[in-house]
Amino acid sequence: MKQRILSASVDAVITDPPYGSGGFTVKDVLKTSKTKYVSSSASYQTTLLDIDGDSQHPEAWKQLMQGVCLEAKRVLKPGGILVMFIDWRNLAALQSCIHASGLTQRGVSVWDKGLASRPMKNGFRN
Repeated sequence: MKQRILSASVDAVITDPPYGSGGFTVKDVLKTSKTKYVSSSASYQTTLLDIDGDSQHPEAWKQLMQGVCLEAKRVLKPGGILVMFIDWRNLAALQSCIHASGLTQRGVSVWDKGLASRPMKNGFRN
């Protein structure tokens, strides 16, 4: 039996959903997460699992995130906090989903992973 979290019962929702990015064209976005994010010479290339839900059409990804935001709003207590990780390429789309769900965005924080971030193909760390 599927159990639901009670409405207005949690202080915070912290989630790292699939980013739905990794490219500037739909063709690039639909590639597997290993293809998009991992250098082919990385030692863990063959063992790293693909990120479920990352390779979606942008509209499907936005619909998924809209559902996530609506569910977070339902379970959060008044004054509760939603923290979501996102890639810079889909920040604006995620902000749209947050606002459309009735939540209020209070700010954006940048997580600088320093030298510990996974290899970034084709250039700079974001």
